[in-house]
Amino acid sequence: MLKQQRLTGVDLFRGIAVYAVIILHSDEGIPVLPAGWAQILEFSCFAVPFFLATSFYLAIAKIYASGRFQLNLRLQRLLIPYAFWSVFYLCYKAAKYLVSNQPERLYVLSQDPFALIFCGGAAFHLYFLSLLITGTILIKFVEIWIKNKIELKVLTSLFVLSLIGYEILIVSDNNFSNISGVAFQSLLNSILPSGNFNPLLRLILVVFAWTIRCLPYIFLALLLNHPRLSQYLPRFNRKNAIALLLIFLTLNIFGNYFLPQGIEEVIIGYAALLSAIYLSVILPESLMILNLGVCSFGIYLIHLLIVEIFQMVSKRVYPILLTQPSLFSLLIVVTLTFLISWMLTSISLKRQLVSRWKLI
Repeated sequence: MLKQQRLTGVDLFRGIAVYAVIILHSDEGIPVLPAGWAQILEFSCFAVPFFLATSFYLAIAKIYASGRFQLNLRLQRLLIPYAFWSVFYLCYKAAKYLVSNQPERLYVLSQDPFALIFCGGAAFHLYFLSLLITGTILIKFVEIWIKNKIELKVLTSLFVLSLIGYEILIVSDNNFSNISGVAFQSLLNSILPSGNFNPLLRLILVVFAWTIRCLPYIFLALLLNHPRLSQYLPRFNRKNAIALLLIFLTLNIFGNYFLPQGIEEVIIGYAALLSAIYLSVILPESLMILNLGVCSFGIYLIHLLIVEIFQMVSKRVYPILLTQPSLFSLLIVVTLTFLISWMLTSISLKRQLVSRWKLI
C-alpha cells in the first residue's frame, strides 16, 4: 500500500481514537447520564478496534518491507510501560483508598495478583497492552508465512475461519472479561466451575481468548499487505479517501444493525485504518498532528488518572457533575482531560528518563 515515513491521516485518527477512549472512560461511577450520551459512547467504540488494526497492520507492513520482525524491541515497547503504569496506578489506588479510609477496597484489589500481573488489574485500560503483547508474539509466527509467500487463498480462508471463531467466542459468552479478568467462564461453569482458581489454567484460557480476538486482525493485515492484493486496492486520491471515510462513518453508526458483533468490530477497525491511510494523501503535513500521533500512546496511559482527578475535584466543587451531568459538561471534561493528558505526555517525552526507558 502507500509507502510513507509518517502517515498524517493515521496520526490524526490516533488522536481521534484516544479522544474516543477518554469518552468511553469518563462516565465511570456516574449514575444518571444525559440523553445522547449512549449514542456518543456507541460511536466511540471504534477506538480499540482501530488501535488493534493499526498496530498489527503496520507491524506486518514492516515485515513485508524489511523481511524481519524485531520482536524483542516491540515487546520492550509494551512491557516496560505496562510494568511502570501498573505499579504507578497500584500505588495511586493504594494511597487513594488509605486517605479516603477505604482499606477494604485495597484488600479486595490485593486478592487477585493474577489480574494485577497479567490482565492490567491495576487500571482496567491497561489490559489493552496485555492484549497487544499477545498479538505481537503471534506476529512473530506469521513472519515465517510471509517469508514462505503464503498463498492468497489460504490467507482468505484463515481470515474467514478466525472471524467465525471470534464471533463464536463472543456469542458463547466466553470472551475475556475485563471486569473479572477471566476468559471462557461460561465454558468452565459447565465443565469445571473452579477452573479459574487455577492460575496456570486461567492464564492459558485468557491468552487463548486474546489469541482468538487478535487473529482476525492479523490475517486481515496479511491480506491487505499481500503483493497480489495491492493491484485490486483503490487508487490513492481525494475521491477514494472521502469515499472510505464515508464508509467508515456509515459502518460505525449503522453497522450494529446488520453485522454480528465480532465481524462488525474487525471491519470497523480496518475501515477506520484504511480511511486514515487514504486521508494521508490529501492531508498536509502538520507538526501538531505529528505530535498528537506520537503522544497518543502516552495519552492513553495517563488519561484515567486525569479523569479521576476531575471527578474528585467535581465531587467537592460541583457535585451535580457526578450525579446529573449535562452532555455539554461531560464533553468539556473529556476535552480538558484529553488536552491535559496530551500536554503532560508531550512534556514527559522531552525528559531523558522517559524517552530512554520508553515509559510512554
